Amino acid sequence: MFLKPNPDRQTLYFRATRLSKTCTKCLIEKPATEEYFALNNNKLAARCKMCDSEYNKNYRKNNIEKLKTQRKEQYYKDREKNIEDAKQWYKLNTEKKKNYDRTRQIEKREEIAAKKKEAYNRDKDKIKKQTAAYTKKQYKKDSMFNLKMRLRHRLNEAFKKYSMNGKIRKSKDYGIDYKQIIDYLGPCPGKREDYHIDHIKPLKLFDFNDLEQVKLAFAPENHQWLTKEENLRKGSKFVPKSESEPTKLTFSDNIKGEIS
Repeated sequence: MFLKPNPDRQTLYFRATRLSKTCTKCLIEKPATEEYFALNNNKLAARCKMCDSEYNKNYRKNNIEKLKTQRKEQYYKDREKNIEDAKQWYKLNTEKKKNYDRTRQIEKREEIAAKKKEAYNRDKDKIKKQTAAYTKKQYKKDSMFNLKMRLRHRLNEAFKKYSMNGKIRKSKDYGIDYKQIIDYLGPCPGKREDYHIDHIKPLKLFDFNDLEQVKLAFAPENHQWLTKEENLRKGSKFVPKSESEPTKLTFSDNIKGEIS
């Protein structure tokens, strides 16, 4: 049983029962327990946990490149095993990881944004080349990617022409789902190079300062396949079949503005 919390009496008690230990770093006598000293090979460490933590923090700060090199070497030494271990861990902790990422994004939003900006500015030319090469490769390889990028380009162009402030939100915040549009369109009815994606009601007839109008303009039902000739012949006209039913015609200001 411990004596009353009197510093002097407590020190004498620990010494008498050999339950105290002096840290070799701060030279402060503390209870000889795992709460204050780490356990190494069944023995208490020479430094207390507080001093140990401070030492490790300073070591990491002063040896950043050395530690990076060591971690990289260790990773590639057992690369296959490390990848497999990471996959297994993620399967068992998917929700935990997602929740951690969400929380971290919210708590350290500004810090993360600043680091990303710094990294981008540091390797701007390299990143631009890598992005351009990847985009070019995916354009040819992935038809879904191809269509999505073209739709995104058309949305950006529409905002530049028909809104006061341009595109200031993410596409999903406007209620736009590129996958739904592509699924609604279905496969191209002929050779891809012979067809354009057509906005049935021309984009210039929508108010791009109104979120709901943007959503309607890029609703899946406002898209269809048309041949190049049909699309260019129609131009930006919108001619209803009757007073109650509009004709499915495309919006086209010029060839460059087309989704093709």
